[in-house]
Amino acid sequence: MLAYVLLIICAVMWGSNITLGRAMHGDIPPIALAFWRNFFALIAVGLMARNHWSQIWPAMRPHLSLFLVGGVIGVGVFNALLYSAVHTTTAVNASLVMSLTPVLVPILAFFMLGQNFSMRQGIGVAVSFFGIGVMLTRADFSVLSRFDFRPGDLIMLGAVAAWSLYSVYVKKRPDAMHPLAFLTAMLCVAVLALAPAYLWESLTRGPMPLTVEAFGSAAYMGLFPTAFALTLFNRAVDSVGPSTAGHFQHLVPVFAALLGILFLGEVLQLYHGIGAVFIAAGIYCATSSANTK
Repeated sequence: MLAYVLLIICAVMWGSNITLGRAMHGDIPPIALAFWRNFFALIAVGLMARNHWSQIWPAMRPHLSLFLVGGVIGVGVFNALLYSAVHTTTAVNASLVMSLTPVLVPILAFFMLGQNFSMRQGIGVAVSFFGIGVMLTRADFSVLSRFDFRPGDLIMLGAVAAWSLYSVYVKKRPDAMHPLAFLTAMLCVAVLALAPAYLWESLTRGPMPLTVEAFGSAAYMGLFPTAFALTLFNRAVDSVGPSTAGHFQHLVPVFAALLGILFLGEVLQLYHGIGAVFIAAGIYCATSSANTK
């Protein structure tokens, strides 16, 4: 039960990331936002893991490929792709593509970890995805035929693949490595990987504006949707596995919509409630399947 509560808290934080991203994406370049988000997260997690610094390199050395793939792709590339995508696609398209994550995670977990993927989990994914569709299409599925896929839509597919890969790789954490030390290593690799891209972006597109709003937004994203959320997410994955944890990704657009209503002046509609019911039913179906094994 605690793991599910943690996953819901993560969904709230990640939903707030989308809401804040909508408000700031026109002011902060995407690579800059990804770099500073992970930089602030590294500082926070590194301080929490200070008693475990001595084990980071000895535990990393035999598993460098794990940390390179997880840190570069699962953390660094994911953030860069996510913030790049919203510059060239609509929020509706990006959210719909991102909701494919719970579909991809169990498939990757099956091939990489040998975890079973039951029919009931598949039904749960389908029901949740239907709920996402209701909410994002405003209960008018005819809009699907009018979607104009832009470069950002394809970029979001890459972001989905990167995050799904990270969700599975968390389960491969070395047993001798503390979760906070593991996350510190992942974030350190991500920051180092993003640094050259951030420098290139600053030279070609201009640096991030030196404003309280810009750095305050990046700091919030680094502390809450990254440092705290990933710490809770890693703990939950250790308990329930990546497939079950991945289903809670469906809650992220729900909370993003609710936060948008509260802070961006968006209006609550009936389709929001209908979609939330289907999403909750799908998560229950998928997670209850995992609990009965």
